Amino acid sequence: VRTAVIEDLKKNSREFLNKDEYAIGDFSKEIDRRVKDEVAKMREKDEYELGDFSVVLDDTVKQMVCEMTGNEEYQFGDLSNEIDQRVKTSVAQFCG
Repeated sequence: VRTAVIEDLKKNSREFLNKDEYAIGDFSKEIDRRVKDEVAKMREKDEYELGDFSVVLDDTVKQMVCEMTGNEEYQFGDLSNEIDQRVKTSVAQFCG
């Protein structure tokens, strides 16, 4: 069983890395490359640039806050106000 697991790991590693031989750091480099490619796609750019991930994260969080609050556009404090309102509503319901 151990040999089968090791061989399976080797096979999957070769497929993931798209290379036959593993060198230290290959997984980190491949993950880094894939993440940067996806972030660049999200920004509709050919190549990742420093700061792109922060912009994507910021846009995504603001979009999620808008979905949560029902607002069309994000404004600073929307999340805090929504949480405050929900907590007060829950406390009021609990206390009767």
